[in-house]
Amino acid sequence: MAGWPIACASDLAGRGSGGGHRRPVSAPYAAATIIALRQDWIRTARAKGVSHARLVWHHVLPHALLPVVTVLALDLGSLFSGVLVSETVFAYPAWAS
Repeated sequence: MAGWPIACASDLAGRGSGGGHRRPVSAPYAAATIIALRQDWIRTARAKGVSHARLVWHHVLPHALLPVVTVLALDLGSLFSGVLVSETVFAYPAWAS
C-alpha cells in the first residue's frame, strides 16, 4: 500500500484538470463538413471530374478540420492551466515543478 497516496493524488489531479474539458468535437466538424460540401468550388471540382475520395481528402477535410483544431487548442490551454491549479492545490509536483 505504499503507492496508494500517490495514486490517489494522481487521480484527483487528473479529475480536477480534465473533468470539465470534454467538449464534443463532432458537432463543429459535422457543421464545417456540410458547409464545405455546399461551396461553389466543391461543385466546380465535381464538374471537373474529381473523384469523391480525392474531393473529401484534399478539398473538404482541410477546411472541415479547422474548427476542430481550434476547439482542441482552446481545450489544451485550459487543461494546462487546470493542471497547474490542481498541482498547487494538491501539492503534487508533476509539471509545475
